[in-house]
Amino acid sequence: MARFTHGQLSESAANTRRFNGRKGGRKTILTRDLAKRICEAIATSPHSLQRTIDLHAEHNGANDWPKHHTTIEEWRNKYPWFAALFTRARAMQAEFIAQTCLDFNPTEKDQAICDRLRFDVRKWYAGKILPRLYGERPPEVNVAQVQAVITPAKLEELRAGLEETREALRDKAPANGGSGEP
Repeated sequence: MARFTHGQLSESAANTRRFNGRKGGRKTILTRDLAKRICEAIATSPHSLQRTIDLHAEHNGANDWPKHHTTIEEWRNKYPWFAALFTRARAMQAEFIAQTCLDFNPTEKDQAICDRLRFDVRKWYAGKILPRLYGERPPEVNVAQVQAVITPAKLEELRAGLEETREALRDKAPANGGSGEP
């Protein structure tokens, strides 16, 4: 028979706790250190989030990172402190991507076409992540305000014309309540 030390629960007690609405399931592997390493990798990578995760697994062989980008998306929704770090890392990534566009120096026509496409994609992405810095600015529209001044005499003239129009419409209205039938 297994003996439990202080802080351990028997299997039945653990199941009772899990099914009565208390915390259960696997604990998260997210730590501040892991979050910092993930965000540093994102900030210095021109790749997508999933590709960045895959490259990290290939080069480092570490299994402390999540296997799929949806885990990171869940962490963003669950932990506000991680969402703030992630947002800052994406902004830094957009700046990094914009800076890498300066390195394009095609020497052949085919390479120039590929680099142009790569540049356009990176420019679009940077504009979506940091629209204030890299987004297209809408054309400015000049709206002129016109101020009309109506003198008291002109106002009285307009009021008199309105009353005349109202009286003319009343005279033309049918006498039996406005139904329009004879």
